[in-house]
Amino acid sequence: MHRLCSNIAGRCLSRQQGYNPMQLDRRLVHSHFCMDSAILSRTGAFFRCCDFTSCTYCVVVGLQNGEVRVYDSKSGNEYISGQCHKSSVNDVQWSKTGDFLLTSCSSFPFSKMWYIERNEFFLRLEFKDEEYLKFSNLNEDKILGTGEEMATMYDTDTGKIISTYRGVVPKGFSRMRATFSPCDELVLSEGILWDVRSGQMFHNFKSLYPILSGVFHPNGWEILINGNVCDMRTLHVLKTVPELHQSTVTFSPQNIIYGVTCEVEPDSGGSTGQSFDKVTTFTTLDSSDYSKIAEIDVKRKIYHLSVNKYGNEIALVENLGNDHWDFESVVRIYTVGKPKLIAEDEEGYDSDTTDSSTTSATETDGKIDFYLNKILLQTEIIEAMNYSQKSILGI
Repeated sequence: MHRLCSNIAGRCLSRQQGYNPMQLDRRLVHSHFCMDSAILSRTGAFFRCCDFTSCTYCVVVGLQNGEVRVYDSKSGNEYISGQCHKSSVNDVQWSKTGDFLLTSCSSFPFSKMWYIERNEFFLRLEFKDEEYLKFSNLNEDKILGTGEEMATMYDTDTGKIISTYRGVVPKGFSRMRATFSPCDELVLSEGILWDVRSGQMFHNFKSLYPILSGVFHPNGWEILINGNVCDMRTLHVLKTVPELHQSTVTFSPQNIIYGVTCEVEPDSGGSTGQSFDKVTTFTTLDSSDYSKIAEIDVKRKIYHLSVNKYGNEIALVENLGNDHWDFESVVRIYTVGKPKLIAEDEEGYDSDTTDSSTTSATETDGKIDFYLNKILLQTEIIEAMNYSQKSILGI
């Protein structure tokens, strides 16, 4: 016999049942982004990359002059600053425990690992030949470095080499980044899938690697390679996702994929006819079926995208210059699922925006406001019920 829950909050939470019940909620939430704060460089230095700290209250930013800074994500105040490299910092990665920071630059020595003490950066390890570093996913006890000709696995504590994975870099392959599988049992490097325990090649995906390297799906059964979804059980392509073609892919803890289209370099062997405005947008997709949710245009060139560990905020390194000149950059923090403000919408879009698109955006924001007001009303009802129960019990 069906029994209706007496708690109104319980009825709201159990209204969806069956396979993937929260899909519609995810699609609604991840189709709207509202800028919460902006971080500007007071010295005029150019931002290149960013990452949230483990506490999610701060953002670590790499600059073009080799400097690394830590800012408060809400107020924009600078907490820590240090000269970590002599050239542009291309990537920063904060450890999950908050103990270490990985930085990579475009000149020798390419990569370093730091620890922070008394609001200062102290060098822990130096990786002279590695152009990109990445922590292992489970315990972060290993570091995977990407060099010019091979990938190398290091011990995080000692910095000693555990194993190497050497392959032939395909022609025009300019953005190769080795990565761990979710369980750290496999390594994907230069289009080759390696077994960590034996050090042997497991499979070769080089035919799918024109420009970008691939990433593992968090479910552990699929690999995304330049818009192609490969099944690790059959080693065949399951489907093709055009929205992720020539895009850097970032997974959110909320089962969402963020894709940012990369600017094609003239000597990369890719299509040079790609329009410049494609790098001003990022796309959100549902990771369960790779269906497109929304395409967000920030009207500025996107250099880097980062998602915090809860998935409720993203950070974008954006250019504030003209279409073809990089005058100034800013790190903007966006809240996921929050309707865009009218003032922000007018600032972000050009003056020649059509009335139809404005009307569509207004209608969509109205739907979001309806759902938010509904949630607030349910919360007020719950508080009233609790108050009445306390009055009856004499509490």
